[in-house]
Amino acid sequence: MRRCKGPPEALLEMIGAILTGEFVFVHQPRSLPVIAYLRLLRFPNVFTALADVALGFALVRHLSAPQPIGLLVALLASSGFLYLAGMVLNDVWDVDIDRRERPERPIPSGQISLATANRLGIGLLIAGVCFGWLASGLFAPQLSQWWKCGAVATALAVSIVAYDRWTKHLVIGPLNMGLCRFLNVLLGASATAPVIQTDALAADHLFFGFDGTSLIAAAGLGIYIMGVTIFALKEAEDSRSATLLAGSLVMLIGLVVFGASPLASYVQPQRSIPWFWALLGLLSLAVFRRVFAALRDGSPRYVQGAIKEAILSLIMFDAALCLLYAPLGYAIAVVALIIPAVFLGRWVYST
Repeated sequence: MRRCKGPPEALLEMIGAILTGEFVFVHQPRSLPVIAYLRLLRFPNVFTALADVALGFALVRHLSAPQPIGLLVALLASSGFLYLAGMVLNDVWDVDIDRRERPERPIPSGQISLATANRLGIGLLIAGVCFGWLASGLFAPQLSQWWKCGAVATALAVSIVAYDRWTKHLVIGPLNMGLCRFLNVLLGASATAPVIQTDALAADHLFFGFDGTSLIAAAGLGIYIMGVTIFALKEAEDSRSATLLAGSLVMLIGLVVFGASPLASYVQPQRSIPWFWALLGLLSLAVFRRVFAALRDGSPRYVQGAIKEAILSLIMFDAALCLLYAPLGYAIAVVALIIPAVFLGRWVYST
């Protein structure tokens, strides 16, 4: 594999290496502050959060008239900012642990100061909540409950802070993390317009303003992320087989629940549910191939590889369900989120 050092005289070589997939950065982190910030933000993972919101938005299309694209953009911004805030505040409040176990990370290594990271995390958190309420305020006439977008964004922010600050190292930590993912999907599903009354769908089919499909899909992904969190408990050291097995089983339960979500729909999906199940099964096999490797060898290399695969696969799971309820182009746009996630993942860790 070629190694490109990036001086001006090697520019053409760099471009060629990038296009052929052979590019590897060898700069020292201190000389690349942008990379340090991307690592602090765990930037490749944010595209999974955006995919969740796109899924939630797609699932409510069959409940109401088409919604303005500006509403989706505002919800995507809210989710993205909140997710990035969670990543930053996680490292801010774990700095003492990282100094012992992960001294190469941006804050303990001195690439980014603790004060700067703290301001960045709080700023991103505020921005995420503001965009949620902006969606509620600007698009109130198009929403059945104008306050729902802002309320879900606020609940998501509280859940993120609770996990990063208090519950992460407690037994309820995985449950809290799953709640964050659950709320993130519901953030997209909060964009419902006044319900269209049909023989198949009535207002009493909604629970707290959400339909069963959205709630079950969100719960499935939440349970799945609970499992990933359990699986990752000892990712920096050799993991116990019992912990990895427990995490794997919870992940599997989450995917089964997620797969059952179309059965709660009161509207006929645009495509065949069995085909969705087949696609979900194939995607799940790709994830569990890495999981099984980690079960055989619990070293950080295999465990972290499985975690990265499990997290990024959320984009594909979301796209598969989008395919049932949205036009093909919409699902393709969600799939496309995997491209920047994988590309940036070459230099920026996901765990």
